[in-house]
Amino acid sequence: MICEFGKKVPCGIWMFFLAAALLVGAPVAHAKEASTTVDSNFVRAKLQLLRQQRRYESAIEYLDYLKQQKRLPEDYQHRFDYEQAISLMGQAKISDELSLATATLSTAADQLELFIKDQPGSSLVVNAHAVLVQSLDSMADKVMQQWDDQKLEITPAQRVELHGQAIELYARAEKVCEAALAELKKRLLAMRDGDVDLNLRESYRKGYLKYQSASAMIPMKLAKLYPDSEKERGEHLQRAMARFERLRKKYPTLLIGQCATFYAGRCQQQLGHLTEALKLYRTAIDLPAEAPLVRPYITLAYYYALKLPEATLGGADRKAMIQQAKAWIDQARPAEQRKANWILLQRAITPAKEETKE
Repeated sequence: MICEFGKKVPCGIWMFFLAAALLVGAPVAHAKEASTTVDSNFVRAKLQLLRQQRRYESAIEYLDYLKQQKRLPEDYQHRFDYEQAISLMGQAKISDELSLATATLSTAADQLELFIKDQPGSSLVVNAHAVLVQSLDSMADKVMQQWDDQKLEITPAQRVELHGQAIELYARAEKVCEAALAELKKRLLAMRDGDVDLNLRESYRKGYLKYQSASAMIPMKLAKLYPDSEKERGEHLQRAMARFERLRKKYPTLLIGQCATFYAGRCQQQLGHLTEALKLYRTAIDLPAEAPLVRPYITLAYYYALKLPEATLGGADRKAMIQQAKAWIDQARPAEQRKANWILLQRAITPAKEETKE
């Protein structure tokens, strides 16, 4: 193919020069920027390319430079903190050092909170809430990795401090979920009448479902941070269970409600309500097996049901469930056979199969 630009030159050559101009760094980029603001599409393309190449630090420095030189496009002036936070999230994800990754995620979370506060009417606020929840949740997970890592020489005092940090981060993420749900509910109600952007409304609806699920998962994670005997553990599990129950009853045909059935069973099991847990696991096992995203939860429902004591699931009922689980394993799709949950179930039913033969 041939492009016209003064004279005919192969398109591939122009594409090469375009990529080079985006990546060579400050001298070429800043020459293009001249003394006025940079074209928004150019900034977007450069940021996208840098992030695709995992050059997150370069993406951060590029926006910082444009801001210092007062050359940021108008739309990026409003979303500066949001864009920087996205790059910081990527930088934390590729970091091998837990403490550095945690500090980077903390900076990202601060910038997202600043963006939400300063730009409450922005269409990106919904996305900012989602990224903020992800950032806080990832920070808490990384803190707990440090807490669990036996190779690290951590004093008892440092262990207590890390435990407290994780609790604080999960609690902060839960508050963000609540704020996001309130914001989405307000926006969805405002779109009930008149001409509306159907795609936007659908994205808000999906976001509302996602935040409800996250809101239920966070107290379940918080519960893991306490010993079985602690009062706080039971309180967090009760909150999580109530939310999962609401989801499974409100959205029985959607993935969010079907997954909630399994998680409600886990909460009941951890609370010691074993009969109720078994009922929920049986319900999860009976979910539509054709749906690829539901199948892992069916597998886990079998696994945790067979972990219940003989007093709850014993005799003929246990033998029948073992046979069901074996048949389920035999139906595993090629990609599923290597998944951790399927391997766990296989290991769980192996000794049980030997017992039934005896």
